[in-house]
Amino acid sequence: MRRLSPTRTVSRSASGLLFPRGKESSPPMEKMHYHMVGIGGTGMSGLARILKAEGNVVTGSEITLTEITRALEGEGIPVACPQTGRNIPKKCDMVVCSAAVPKTNLEYKAAKRRRIAIRKYPEVVGEVMSGKSGIAFCGTHGKTSSAALASHTFAISGCDPTFLVGGDLVAYETNSRVGSGRHFIVEACEYQRSFLNLSPEAVVITNVEADHLDYYRNLDDIIAAFGAFAGKVPKKGLLVVNAADANAKEAIKGARAEVQTIGLCAKADWNARIVTSSPGRTRFEIRYRGRGLGVADLGLIGEHNVLNALGVAAVAHWAGLRSAEILHGMSTFRGVKRRFEVISGSLPVTVIDDYAHHPTEISKAIAAARLMFPDKEIWALFQPHQYSRTRFFLDEFAEVLAAADYVVIPNIYDVRDPASERKKVGPRDLVERIRKCGGRAEYTAGFAAALNLLEDELTPECALITMGAGDVNAVAYEYCRRLAG
Repeated sequence: MRRLSPTRTVSRSASGLLFPRGKESSPPMEKMHYHMVGIGGTGMSGLARILKAEGNVVTGSEITLTEITRALEGEGIPVACPQTGRNIPKKCDMVVCSAAVPKTNLEYKAAKRRRIAIRKYPEVVGEVMSGKSGIAFCGTHGKTSSAALASHTFAISGCDPTFLVGGDLVAYETNSRVGSGRHFIVEACEYQRSFLNLSPEAVVITNVEADHLDYYRNLDDIIAAFGAFAGKVPKKGLLVVNAADANAKEAIKGARAEVQTIGLCAKADWNARIVTSSPGRTRFEIRYRGRGLGVADLGLIGEHNVLNALGVAAVAHWAGLRSAEILHGMSTFRGVKRRFEVISGSLPVTVIDDYAHHPTEISKAIAAARLMFPDKEIWALFQPHQYSRTRFFLDEFAEVLAAADYVVIPNIYDVRDPASERKKVGPRDLVERIRKCGGRAEYTAGFAAALNLLEDELTPECALITMGAGDVNAVAYEYCRRLAG
């Protein structure tokens, strides 16, 4: 079989931001035909664009067609639906599968039968990254926002990086791009230890908490996985870790690379002092080991975003960017879709869409809504993601959601869980727990019922935040459409 080459030919970015610096060239690689099963996922769709931009033929398939699959087809990447073995082209060098594709999938079975090479998504990302200076952002929370901010900062500074992020950068309208520079910036996911397929030169660990307990045995198992990833960073590389996160600091014990810490305390190598915080923006002074680098003006709110920015500053400084370039990147960053994204514009009711699907993320999102809209009643529409996660964190979800003024819970977004897991917990269980925590909550059987409730109850004195890693954003956009008339 033909394998991905460790050296890559990359095309010049069409962003037009600045002329690239640090440009490198690689010998041409043999072009391939990739068929991607589950191409509609955020990571898979981004990888598909990178592979196509490098001159390969890319096709894919999905269970249902979505806005993402329609965008891919508009870019010349055919997407078949439904998934059947006949979708794999006669000439196909490799089948790439997302983490959600089981071995019973008809296309997976057809590729096995035809003896076509089958690779998982993170394996191919690791191959694509090889030959580049990889910079990876990982952690239970904050990795998407951090990787996106880094991608923009490097791009606008003329480094022209290749990047692959778990959300669309608002200014770029994409989550991936092939650049001609030497850096590859990637969001590294810990699920199924997929980040161990990567070999970056710099890693930022934003935080480490319990999650993905359908895969990991316990928190210690998760810390060990992050430790294994940290151990892959070479001695000449860089590890950046949250100084206040005991789990993250435990994970990097014994790592070979230089370690730099980030935090809001003066003891951290990279620390910040918040100067002002206004609706939608935060100004803070960045200091590195006692030396001031200047005041950043970030179009995001919350201390967690300040910490994310410090991680970006650390790796950008390590990569050779000047202080002025780092500050300029932060001030011009327009955010990531589905990360506390205000989508209502001038409509009478404020509507925010967020990807929060873990208790800590929900807590931060509701707190940010309170900070940004202090005079409004906060309504939270939360779509639980996975039955197993809902069961593992039922009490934690209830406690943080009770902080909203009113909570709407639709059906659980079903992904990966076996049928047995669906019998152990349901959305009504979460509503009951929220009420026991003193919150006001209601279950709605489907998005149509949720929309009717929102139309009947919300007023201009309300702010709605939709949260979840599934398709709950469809409710936010449909509600805005109805508001607009």
